Amino acid sequence: MGNAIFVAAYLIMVFPLAVMRTADSFDALLKDRGRTAPHFLRATGYVFIVALQLIALYFSFSRGPWLGWGASLVLLWLGLSLIWRKRWMTITGLALTLIAGIFLVTLNIPNGPLESLRARPEFGRLGQLLSAESRTGRVRTLIWQGASELVSPHEPLEFPDGSKDTFNFLRPLIGYGPESMYVAYNRFYPPDLTQVEKRNASPDRSHNETWDSLVITGILGCWSTWPCLARSFITG
Repeated sequence: MGNAIFVAAYLIMVFPLAVMRTADSFDALLKDRGRTAPHFLRATGYVFIVALQLIALYFSFSRGPWLGWGASLVLLWLGLSLIWRKRWMTITGLALTLIAGIFLVTLNIPNGPLESLRARPEFGRLGQLLSAESRTGRVRTLIWQGASELVSPHEPLEFPDGSKDTFNFLRPLIGYGPESMYVAYNRFYPPDLTQVEKRNASPDRSHNETWDSLVITGILGCWSTWPCLARSFITG
């Protein structure tokens, strides 16, 4: 799929479906005694699939999908508790969610009680969620800085043949079009970005849905899909 984070993003969408299939297989195994072998093979297959998905998610080392996976587990657990009408499941799910939230907040406290875990690969990236000075945080901050200049009124961009962008005055409203950031961004490339990324790398994404929408479709396009503002606020 081209990138570990893309694989992980796909897996967090199908993981709850695999879990449901696994639960359904074991339910059939317990209820249909006359067809034990087929149900056992099916359940075993789904357990293998779920395990493989978990291994792939872990080795993606992508904290965004990890957090999305955790959120999907919470929704799945609470959904099942409502379907099965199990009050203890609802209470347990809410309690575990609260504990996980407290753990994440504590993990992100510099020199806090969980400082030793921040150095471990399993938790290190989760311990930098609020750090704007981490490498990932610094890269995104600098890219957003350039993107803000790109979507603001500025002098027309110049094409390789020397001609100027005749639609420059409309760019804040209509953007630059799909897959255009890679070529339009160069003039606004922050020099400090060379210190945290490869010098020959030109950003093709802002890592933020609102900035991407503004670059690609401008204010009009982003306004027509206004939920992107809410999603970007929630996901950072």
